[in-house]
Amino acid sequence: MYMTAIFMVWNNSGFAIAADQSVSITNENNETLWTDTANKLFLPDNHKICVATAGETKINGIPIEILLKRWSEQLPDKLASLDDYATNFIKFIKVSGVPNFWRFNDVMFKRIRAILLTFKSDFDHNPGNIIAFMRDKIQEWTEAEPDNIYGNEFPDRANLYPIHEKPSQNLHREFAAKILGSLSNPSELELTESRKHLVQIIEDCLVDVFGEEIDLKSTWVEYLKEHLVNYLINTCDSEPIANLMFVGFGSSDWTARMVALNLRNFHNSIPRATISKTSIPEYTWYHSLAQAEQVGTFLAGIDDSYRDHIYEVLSKKFGDIDSEIDAIQEFEVQRLDAMRTKVRHLSLEKMEFIARSFVEMESLGSFLIEYLPSVGGKVNSLTMTR
Repeated sequence: MYMTAIFMVWNNSGFAIAADQSVSITNENNETLWTDTANKLFLPDNHKICVATAGETKINGIPIEILLKRWSEQLPDKLASLDDYATNFIKFIKVSGVPNFWRFNDVMFKRIRAILLTFKSDFDHNPGNIIAFMRDKIQEWTEAEPDNIYGNEFPDRANLYPIHEKPSQNLHREFAAKILGSLSNPSELELTESRKHLVQIIEDCLVDVFGEEIDLKSTWVEYLKEHLVNYLINTCDSEPIANLMFVGFGSSDWTARMVALNLRNFHNSIPRATISKTSIPEYTWYHSLAQAEQVGTFLAGIDDSYRDHIYEVLSKKFGDIDSEIDAIQEFEVQRLDAMRTKVRHLSLEKMEFIARSFVEMESLGSFLIEYLPSVGGKVNSLTMTR
């Protein structure tokens, strides 16, 4: 795994993207073992798109750059939209034949164990209510966690994505609907294999959490296995992920588009990935992948933790100050609007300057704050226009 800083700045003319080359190799405890360099911007030959990568460097033990290379080798000459490229990649992962991840059982065991500990606490206090408690909790988590693109419930949930006031959220829904039309549900064979695999891990976890005397055939355990398996197949959580940002032009795109995906390690025949973000230049003037603390503070004008501390202190002294805080936030919105207006008219060269500067800003902060800087080294950058 590595930390990184990648920034993309764009307008209707095109985009500029920059990434540091630093790679921090860490262990399971997130301790840095050594540092290296890598190119984090991938350009498929004969296509006007770029794929930036951050986070986990491998999926199921296969380096991300190899997956991207294999994917690009099977691409048609041109695809109509950037959305089609992202969707094509999603479909490729499903049939890529990558080997099973040998540590998937350990990862899933930890995830399930944490869930069962939540249930055990309630079971110890109110065993007669455990099924209702589990039902409510699983429903709550299902609504909070991102949908697995490859899950058997995703197509149905894609249609239920709420229509937001922000146009950018509607764009996200449109992309989910596009996947709905191109990615078939898992087959019954795939689901059966995955269910059996997950049930075995759940049963191992039940014995670990509740003790060997647990009755694995009891009503509440059977209910748990049935509903928890569906939840595990159809949602993802905060496990280590590989972040991918697709940006560029399909043959019918007049302006650039962007789709960000998160991939997880998986086992058997149902991959695990989520849609992170979709956008076009009209909605946002820059996007980041991975580390963005210093840039976020610069753009907001004040550190979030410092702002919260000021709010807490002033609230204790003066009571309700929400209206004053709203006025301050409105000023910040005006600052960002001014930046957005300027970027709309910048050349690719000037946007590249901003993207590189943002990466260098994160590199400086990493150097000053961290004992072993996780962002740094040379900065790779590129520009692209229609």
